[in-house]
Amino acid sequence: MGFLGFGKRKKQTHGQKLEAAYNCYNTEMVSLIYPGGKSQTSIIVKSLSRIFHINLEISDARMYFDILSTYSDVLTRLVILRTPQDQIIASLLINHGNLVKNKIVARLAFTYCEQNIKINNFSIETESDMQIVELLSSIHKDELKTVVNHSEIDSGDNPEYGLTEHEPIFTQGIAGSNKYLSALKTLSGESLSWDRVGSKSVPGIKGFIDI
Repeated sequence: MGFLGFGKRKKQTHGQKLEAAYNCYNTEMVSLIYPGGKSQTSIIVKSLSRIFHINLEISDARMYFDILSTYSDVLTRLVILRTPQDQIIASLLINHGNLVKNKIVARLAFTYCEQNIKINNFSIETESDMQIVELLSSIHKDELKTVVNHSEIDSGDNPEYGLTEHEPIFTQGIAGSNKYLSALKTLSGESLSWDRVGSKSVPGIKGFIDI
């Protein structure tokens, strides 16, 4: 994936700039990254430009490609590499600092991309749409903080914590379990990998236990 150089030329339309940026992707990969095609990339560029405070009217095709690159970076790390949320946010600041100016912007960008990956016509068109993304971003932040604090407080008090079905780690569903596990590190700072075997009910424990 790379960007083709553009010389000086007359002002391009939104569609022309989008076409140029879209064509920079490998033809075999682009349909996997953007299953909604060019329509989805248009939605992504317009939505992320609001988060990044970019004026598309005066932007060139390279800027369009840079905006799309933040999306494809999040998708790759989130879906394929299963990178924890906090590390993806950090990578946005490091790898896309020309657009992602601070951690707040990084969280908003991550939250938007995550939603668009699920629903590829998810867009930010109004102030109300932006408020929804801001709310989702704050929820993610609080959930991650709760998961990290939970792992720090509970796991050290009981040597059987999380190791037997009668001493489960309390999380909110499968998504909560994934957030908990994503927050754990080895002593050398490495992330963990895991597989969900299934779930079962246990006497005295409310809800199901994921194994």
